[in-house]
Amino acid sequence: MMTAEQIVIAHKANVETLFGLTGLAFEGVEKLVGLNIQVAKTAMTEAAQTTQAALSVKDAQELMALQAGLLQPAAEKAAAYSRHVYEIAASTGADAVVVSNHGGRQLDGTVSSIRALPEVRDAVGDKLEVFFDGGVRSGQDVLKALALGARGVFIGKAFAWALGAMGEEGVTLALDIIRRELDVSMALCGLRDVKDASPAILRSA
Repeated sequence: MMTAEQIVIAHKANVETLFGLTGLAFEGVEKLVGLNIQVAKTAMTEAAQTTQAALSVKDAQELMALQAGLLQPAAEKAAAYSRHVYEIAASTGADAVVVSNHGGRQLDGTVSSIRALPEVRDAVGDKLEVFFDGGVRSGQDVLKALALGARGVFIGKAFAWALGAMGEEGVTLALDIIRRELDVSMALCGLRDVKDASPAILRSA
């Protein structure tokens, strides 16, 4: 049996650990918010510059050249963002990250979650688990995310719609529909296990 002094010491250690973890979590949130604010500012500035440049083009060929010039910087920025997110997550002792742009509600011109997913997966490697959120409406969407490196996915609207329409039974039905769609999609891709999903089953547009 522990003495009163030992109990006090144990509680003190638990409290110190709790506050330490809480401090790390808030520090990570602050860094992530700062990163997202900087990304948003940069995106808005570049959108304005791109619009001005597009308005000044003289022909279709010049417009195509402008569009082509935007692709590589966008890919590099997505990769850089992924590295920053990993560094922040690792510094807080996180076990996993969720790739999500919250439905693009704030800036509909930002990189989509599915496009950023491979870069995040590459950035974190095997050090953190990666989950995906954004536009998951069917089993095909689930398979695409798994193929690009997600460990699992989150659903939002599909869950909310099902809950609003039929309550708990609706949510169960929605999940069952997505599961069956995933089974069919895997079969059509020649897969027997979700672990076998890879970018090889996808084709870039």
